[in-house]
Amino acid sequence: MRVTPEIGDGLDSLAREAREATTAADKAQREAAARSREIARRLREAGLTGRDIAKVLDVSPQRVSQLLHPPRRLGRRGSAASGYELSGPGWT
Repeated sequence: MRVTPEIGDGLDSLAREAREATTAADKAQREAAARSREIARRLREAGLTGRDIAKVLDVSPQRVSQLLHPPRRLGRRGSAASGYELSGPGWT
């Protein structure tokens, strides 16, 4: 059984529209990130430097590095709450 509160005064539909817009924006963000990763990879394969790719994509060189080298996900036994591997001094 699913219980759905009803508020009235058109607020129900406004709330639903806001949820739908948030879902659509999240999907668009994920798609844009995937396209950016792909074009950054292709530009690198074409011989461009990280700085050149940054200029073409209008992002920082640091962002290009993130696009070209996304963080590795931990397996099921990983201890990082975010799901990413943590390493370096002080991390065990």
